[in-house]
Amino acid sequence: MTNQKGETSKGGRPRSLQAQQDIFAATLSSLATQGFEAMSVDAIAAKAGVGKQTIYRWWPSKEALVIDVIKNLQQTYNPVIDTGSLRQDLIMMFTNTFQMMSDPDARGFLIQGLAMMTNHPEIYQTFRDQVVTPRLWQAEQVIRRAQERGEVRQDIDASEVIGLLAGPLWYHLLLDTNGIPLAPGLIERLVDAVLHGIATQSQQAEAGRSASPEATEP
Repeated sequence: MTNQKGETSKGGRPRSLQAQQDIFAATLSSLATQGFEAMSVDAIAAKAGVGKQTIYRWWPSKEALVIDVIKNLQQTYNPVIDTGSLRQDLIMMFTNTFQMMSDPDARGFLIQGLAMMTNHPEIYQTFRDQVVTPRLWQAEQVIRRAQERGEVRQDIDASEVIGLLAGPLWYHLLLDTNGIPLAPGLIERLVDAVLHGIATQSQQAEAGRSASPEATEP
């Protein structure tokens, strides 16, 4: 027999993609609002509209389920960015991150992820490997491509630039109570402030000419 989501009543059949996505969404919501310790498989199953046995047939434990949810997040929210302009690349990266974190479940998950660093290091390590590390690698590639194009000074390490960018990002995500939604133009101002410090002299001179009153006159 099959239920309303098309799942078979016995094991050995392929997972229903819709049921899997519903379970992922229910797990993320429960994790974000309740935390790993308080969330239950029974509540996740009820919220997803599946049987508890379905979850345990696909995942041997709550930890395994959460790890799969994390992997799904990485696949969903890690688009490749290469516009040919460092400024536009960074604006898109900031915008994508803030759009993701404007979702209450994703924002709550981020906060719970910090707690799992100590209480559930195996889950946090998956979060770091599947979500954090690919984003850091992508950001480093953006900086290195900009260095090859002559937009960024060669004496600056890409990881140092990421640190300059990550500071304001996490401040507005975690500490600024009015951080979401963002003030209009905030991302552009943050990016421009960092670029002013890391740009080559030729890029700084070009930016200065573009910002001068003469450059804006018809």
